[in-house]
Formats: sequence, structure tokens, C-alpha cells
Amino acid sequence: MPCVAALAPTVVSCVGAAAQEGANPISDAACLAGAVNAAVNLPASCDTCLDEFDVKGKVKAAASKVEDAAGEVGDKVGSVAGEIGDKIGSIF
Repeated sequence: MPCVAALAPTVVSCVGAAAQEGANPISDAACLAGAVNAAVNLPASCDTCLDEFDVKGKVKAAASKVEDAAGEVGDKVGSVAGEIGDKIGSIF
């Protein structure tokens, strides 16, 4: 529960921002800043839960999937760019 207490202000801020559905950009920015700060400076009281639920392993797995997807997108963009270049080259 100490982790929940440490993160509660950020959660409350983000719930408030979400309830306003984008009508208050200051509230949205406060939520974003709080969330980034919590992610970068995660309270030590959260370490037990991170280990228990293998959060670090899950984050690494998710990051790997994002990197794989980015590589696939890059390959497709390169392929399309090559095809466009070929078409333009055949016109001139």
C-alpha cells in the first residue's frame, strides 16, 4: 500500500484530467508531468510490486515488440520509397 499512497496524487490528477476530456490543457499537462515523473522517479516503496509482478520484464518485452514493429515499418517505408523512385525513374 505504500506504493499506492506514493502514486495517488498522480492518479488523482490524471483521473481529473480524463474526466474533463481535454477541456483543460493545464490539467492534462499536470497529469502528463506527474506520470512521467512517477515513471522516471518511481518511489522505492513500489520495488516490491515491480518484482512481484515482473514489471521490468514486461516493459522490456513491450519495448522489444515496439522496436520490432518500428523496424518493420522502416522496411516497408524503404520498400515503398524504392518503388516510387523506380516509377519516377521510368517516367523520365
